[in-house]
Amino acid sequence: MPKQEPTTKGETAKAEPALALGPAMPGPAMPQSPRMDVVDYIKWGNLIKSWSRNPESVPKDIQDFKDQCQAAGVGLSMPNSFTEMRVILQKDNEFILRIPPANAIKETEVALEAGGLYPVPNFYNQRFGSILNIQGKKESLDFHAQRIGDYIIRLTA
Repeated sequence: MPKQEPTTKGETAKAEPALALGPAMPGPAMPQSPRMDVVDYIKWGNLIKSWSRNPESVPKDIQDFKDQCQAAGVGLSMPNSFTEMRVILQKDNEFILRIPPANAIKETEVALEAGGLYPVPNFYNQRFGSILNIQGKKESLDFHAQRIGDYIIRLTA
């Protein structure tokens, strides 16, 4: 797999848009609202692992979060609309039902219904060697539902 390195020296690079899904790739961009993303998912995952192993090091607020991501070379892109942050240290015997914002789900559904292409992080293409190809509005909406459902039920460890 190619190395995931920020493109700028001395600072963390901004994440590029995720790969869109579909047969031809060009098409309506989605989602329209800015979403959080990272350049280096390996560094991001390792930072999360470090917080799990050392809970005292978890970010105390959004600025601390941004600072730790920058120090780790994650390449964070975070919309200015995020003004609050909550850290949940999940217990082994605890299920956390995380419900996404209804407006984010609706925005994605509207874009998919209009023929938008479903975005996935670039590491999918790197790991699988091809771009996922989801054709059709119903299939795209079903994939969206599957990704949300899978994300919510997975214990992330």
